[in-house]
Amino acid sequence: MGRRLFPWQVEALTGLLTYRTAADGFPELVARESLISTARQNGKSVALTALIGWALTEWPVIRGTPVKVLSTANKLDRAVAIFNDLATYLEEHFHAKVTWSYGRNKIELGDNLWEVRAAVPSLHGMSPTLIVVDELWDVSEDVYYNALRPSQIAQRSPMLSNWSTAGDESSV
Repeated sequence: MGRRLFPWQVEALTGLLTYRTAADGFPELVARESLISTARQNGKSVALTALIGWALTEWPVIRGTPVKVLSTANKLDRAVAIFNDLATYLEEHFHAKVTWSYGRNKIELGDNLWEVRAAVPSLHGMSPTLIVVDELWDVSEDVYYNALRPSQIAQRSPMLSNWSTAGDESSV
């Protein structure tokens, strides 16, 4: 997208995407969950945009399998803002099929899929390779442990990537 990442963004993304090759040649991620916490107005959304864009365009090539991405946030409009930033680029440069329906935003890029959903307890029905959670501090434990984490059980070497600012006093 012609954006230059800050050194902290490069380090965070490199760390969470580090993999080693399994005996059968499959790229196994070193970690399956990540948490990146940063101050407000520090470029978190740019890093998330880079991660999702990479996951849809480069990760399937590395894995040799299609990728399903789910992005969510404490508030749907926050997740949709990242979608809006990246969708037009993917449509113009990669000929992605974009669904612009608020609350059901979706991108199909060949066999790869990206869906944006609200972080609610009824978030079921998808087996994502990558889940991106924005503002984790304000996503309920019920959603995290009962909807998000179990949804990746059937995936080989998935990533549950959590991003957050410090939150407020209500954050656990």
